[in-house]
Amino acid sequence: MNNYSDGFDEEFRQLQIIYLESTIDNFNNFLDVLVKNQKLNKHFDVNETFRLIHSLKGAAGSYGFNIFTKTAASFENVLAAVRDKKIPLTDDITSFTINVIEIIIDTFTDVKGLFLQNMDYELLGLRLLTEYEKSLKNCHTLVNFYNKSAVKAVSPAGKELEKDKEKTREKIDKPAAAKKNSNGIKSAILVYNSKFVKNILSAALKNKNYEVFETKSGIEALNKLYEKNYNLLITFQLIEKLSGQAVCASVKLTPDLNGTKVVFITSEKKVKFGHDIEPDYFLTVDDSLGVNIEKILKEIE
Repeated sequence: MNNYSDGFDEEFRQLQIIYLESTIDNFNNFLDVLVKNQKLNKHFDVNETFRLIHSLKGAAGSYGFNIFTKTAASFENVLAAVRDKKIPLTDDITSFTINVIEIIIDTFTDVKGLFLQNMDYELLGLRLLTEYEKSLKNCHTLVNFYNKSAVKAVSPAGKELEKDKEKTREKIDKPAAAKKNSNGIKSAILVYNSKFVKNILSAALKNKNYEVFETKSGIEALNKLYEKNYNLLITFQLIEKLSGQAVCASVKLTPDLNGTKVVFITSEKKVKFGHDIEPDYFLTVDDSLGVNIEKILKEIE
């Protein structure tokens, strides 16, 4: 039924349900803003919409709902072209965007219904893709643009998407430490509850010129990862809203996050992980924590 049915316990299933419900609410709220702006003859925020769909492309897959990936990837390409002013932001682009968001919401709603009943929802991915392409072909601005530019690959099955995938793969293959922001600073997400331990880890990261985002929530950490590339994720088993193991699994099972190294902090000698989802490094909370995290950071460099 889904990618996680055999590898995770009931805890992860509950997290999948939470993800479905929160995403439906998030997209509905986003749609309300789009419709309100349209009634006021205002264009939508392209950057904000791009970030929403980019997050969907990564998050849905990490939670086992891969049926959204192809549609999200193609929609992301369209929004990127609008953002880069290759495609004009017209009224029918706004209508197209609203239509696609509505289709995504309907699909999520139907997936949730079938998922709760332990029923197969894979065919909904084909329906989503079909409805998306139908909406795309009804958008005159997009049809005119791609016809004039001799690009026939707007659909997720096209060559243009494959080129973008290849570029993404090239980025993924680069070492995590090679990724830096515009200021040349590496970045890390620190997910931890204990202030004392967190201060030790944060000091070591900043000493190595890392830009550090701190949170206690596993879900917030994942959302940050889907927004932009981070070199490093440091997590612990007992964190809010999502266990450290589930966060690690989400990162390791998501191709777009392959460049992010995961350090798992533990107070236990043995922590059980499933196949292909182990973190890159284990650290034990003891008197040598500061020294050991510095060794890991040096190795990553």
